[in-house]
Amino acid sequence: MPQTLSLPTPAARHKAERDVAELRFVRSGLLGASCSAIMALSLYGRGTASSKRSQIARGRYLVQDVGKCGDCHSPHNARGQVVPGENLAGARLDFRPIRSVPGWVATAPPIAGLPTVTVGEAMRLLTQATDKNGRPPAPPMPYYQMSRADAAAVIEYLQSLEPAGK
Repeated sequence: MPQTLSLPTPAARHKAERDVAELRFVRSGLLGASCSAIMALSLYGRGTASSKRSQIARGRYLVQDVGKCGDCHSPHNARGQVVPGENLAGARLDFRPIRSVPGWVATAPPIAGLPTVTVGEAMRLLTQATDKNGRPPAPPMPYYQMSRADAAAVIEYLQSLEPAGK
């Protein structure tokens, strides 16, 4: 037996259209409110002194305690301590490989204040382990593959430091 399709009455169709319109209005209102709240929270957290201090503290931790950047980029006295006022000011390396390593550098550049690279170059070096020309860093510099958030924290910290000689 063939089935017959019954069309909704004009009143039922009008109610369904109103319900759909109301649902769209509620959805767009909720979406708009959600987006506004998210944007407000992200803008609030982004520019506060507290978040900047937190970012710098994270970068300091990554530079000093994880990456140990001062081991190469800071000059040390005879007792192995960083020369006062010269933290991350660049240094002559006091170690060499046992065998020749192509590209080995004898001096680590200054990184306090990021005087020799742009923020973009530093980000690329820390996240992709390549310099502005697409080459890997010269040994003994490690090939870092940091997250963008960690690299941004490191950059924020390094920029917060006074460059050597200033």
